Amino acid sequence: MNQLQILVALLAAAVADPAKTSLFAQANINSNVKDPFLSLMPRVAGASYSFEASSLNMVVTPLMPVAMNSPFPNVGAVAPDSWKGETDKYAGEIPVDEPTMRQIQDTLLRLGGQANSTLGTQTAQGFIQKLLGNLRDAADLSEKIARAEAIMTGKYVGKAAIFGVKGQKLIGKADYKVNRVVAAGAHDQANSTFWPDLETGEQKLLSTVQRRYISEKTFIKIKAQAANGIIETGRRVQNDDGTYTVTISRLAKKADGSFDTLSQNFDAQYRDVEFIVVKTQEFQVPGPDGKLVKLSFGSDGTIALIGAARVGQLYVAPTVEGAFKGVALDRYVYIAQPRDWEIAGRAVENFVPVVEGNRDVTVIETGIVFA
Repeated sequence: MNQLQILVALLAAAVADPAKTSLFAQANINSNVKDPFLSLMPRVAGASYSFEASSLNMVVTPLMPVAMNSPFPNVGAVAPDSWKGETDKYAGEIPVDEPTMRQIQDTLLRLGGQANSTLGTQTAQGFIQKLLGNLRDAADLSEKIARAEAIMTGKYVGKAAIFGVKGQKLIGKADYKVNRVVAAGAHDQANSTFWPDLETGEQKLLSTVQRRYISEKTFIKIKAQAANGIIETGRRVQNDDGTYTVTISRLAKKADGSFDTLSQNFDAQYRDVEFIVVKTQEFQVPGPDGKLVKLSFGSDGTIALIGAARVGQLYVAPTVEGAFKGVALDRYVYIAQPRDWEIAGRAVENFVPVVEGNRDVTVIETGIVFA
């Protein structure tokens, strides 16, 4: 069997057994695309396309003194916050058309004539693995974008709404009711309320703040505003998920109320505050009318304060396409042959991010305007 025949046999097997192919592509989900929000919102595969979740908010006051044989006074209340709706559908394909197939075939035929016959087999296998791996990474990237939107804004618009697929009537547009602080003075202006807003936002958390997220563009504007009196008091640390950590302090003030930029004295209340800086990324994808639509990872103009190790989940539903081919849960990645002269790698996934621990998230709207 020559190398071209080996490739044809491998592709035929992949098309004939899409369940096995998809399981291979699912083996390393969320492994290649580093996501700074993955631990805060891990994947949870479910058996339904509809999603429903809730969290309980408890307001408690001290116990009260009571007389004997008296009814107990009310010292607290429990109020559920619930979200329900349907998951959003994400899909894409990588077509390998006739001109590309010809180049692949020519390469394999040349390799088949060489002494090392295993090279062609490795090339054919590598081609299929690369195709499936790229689709897996594309799906991971969609999850990464959704997590960032939910956590850094406290809301989820849903990319399907942008494409006009679902409109805005389901959970594709959700407000998770996180704590929210709206800046009285934009954080890049002379009347900035950056430090007071930060203090207020942390006080709103149910627990002590564990992480602070800010986009790089937002951080640069806030640091550049002299009214904030910011100085970096620690070395920057590059994280393996593409973010970096900065440590800032507020300079001490002089008698006239201005910041003492020549001193190493810092305001004790605002000293050595760590921020995780997220580099926002933009991706251009084709919309329903063929025009490019911008998708963004990260949120410019907001600061997210997190008070827990986990604040929610990325709920993953089954797919209709996978159910027909023996893949009951999770995303479906497979190789199809839509026409005799081409093949296509395809991926589809239904998911929605949900913030359940909404009292452990505060979103500060900085008031900074980006062009």
